[in-house]
Amino acid sequence: MTHYPSRPRTRLALALMMSTSLTLAAASLASPAQADPSDAFFSSSYTYCDAKLIGALWGISIENAKSQIGQKIINGIGDNVPTILAESRRAGNRCDWVDTGYAYSDAEELAGVWGTDVDRAKAKIAAYLTNGQKFVVDRALGH
Repeated sequence: MTHYPSRPRTRLALALMMSTSLTLAAASLASPAQADPSDAFFSSSYTYCDAKLIGALWGISIENAKSQIGQKIINGIGDNVPTILAESRRAGNRCDWVDTGYAYSDAEELAGVWGTDVDRAKAKIAAYLTNGQKFVVDRALGH
């Protein structure tokens, strides 16, 4: 039987070369870490209210929550955000009128559409956004 002492070293060298090549190839691709989480958040359908809910759940600032949502989107795990939002709602976290981003004139218009007063319309808008139903408000406003 012939002994080839260089064989294991050759395999090790090939394995290291392959792992280095894969690392370099991965680094040369657009890295998720290079993307801006804020841009990802603001380009998404998520709202300030959503960030507030996640911030309240995790005990972090709203700005940090926006960044966390954006990072999840960048990393391809944005599908986790609705589950986190649902958990925050179950924990009793809510948004207020000031968190919605709508103008007072929107509340006045919706009060007429919904047949209620402005204060109740503002509360209803906040409830819709808390529950992830911004589309209901936008549709009622004709957007």
